Amino acid sequence: MDKINWQKEIDEALVACDKTLIHLNSALKAAESAKNWGLFDMLGGGLFTSVIKRNHIGDLEEELNYAKREAKLLTNELEDLGSTMNIDLDISDFLSAADIFFDNFISDFLVQDKVDKAEKSIKKAILEIEDIKKSLFEAKKLKK
Repeated sequence: MDKINWQKEIDEALVACDKTLIHLNSALKAAESAKNWGLFDMLGGGLFTSVIKRNHIGDLEEELNYAKREAKLLTNELEDLGSTMNIDLDISDFLSAADIFFDNFISDFLVQDKVDKAEKSIKKAILEIEDIKKSLFEAKKLKK
């Protein structure tokens, strides 16, 4: 691959990193909000609190879906450069119907646990993408 194409491929991978990070950061913010509302819900917040928490969980799931799509594009861009990545963004559903229907401590706890795991997974993915981004910047400097 010539120098111009190499630079172009790195630039495309950097854009894919940025797009993935945008959605991961939005997902993290939604996870933090859902977690806060979940704590309130576990302390007896009631149906209204469950609905607000569920809205934040919906935002979390939506942003994770966007992040997965962007991460797939990033994977393709990295493959063009002869590299790979393995980021796990598979977060199972959040028992939303059971959480609102039963609205008890056990269902609240189960949902809270899933949100906590999602938050940890998102933080890990953000760090991995940021590391990839640093490596791409270093590779770009070397090829100038």
